Amino acid sequence: MNKVRIFIAHLAQEPKIYLPLLTALFLNFLIWVLIIWRLPMSANWIPLHYSSYFGIDWIGPWIAITHYPAVALGIIIVNFLLPVWFTRADRRFISLLNWTAVLVQVIIFVALIFLIINYFS
Repeated sequence: MNKVRIFIAHLAQEPKIYLPLLTALFLNFLIWVLIIWRLPMSANWIPLHYSSYFGIDWIGPWIAITHYPAVALGIIIVNFLLPVWFTRADRRFISLLNWTAVLVQVIIFVALIFLIINYFS
């Protein structure tokens, strides 16, 4: 428990750690808002994945679209907690972990935008 307290105290002082975390959380929030706002809640099946080569290639129930931001939130949490256990790790490694979570959020956000543009508009 002492490692967690030290890491949280260090987090508040280090913008290289909390800036990517806040960015990733904000993007994840936008993904959830986009899903709730633009995708129709229905019992019918909706497209879950769109690719430019095949078009719509995965369909499923509406609730399955929430797996994307839920997994992305899990990645944020794991990438945020890994430095607690790797306290002696290089700061570049910790920064890479945190910015990887932001990259995952951006990829999921863009994928949802393409899905909404190509199917729901």
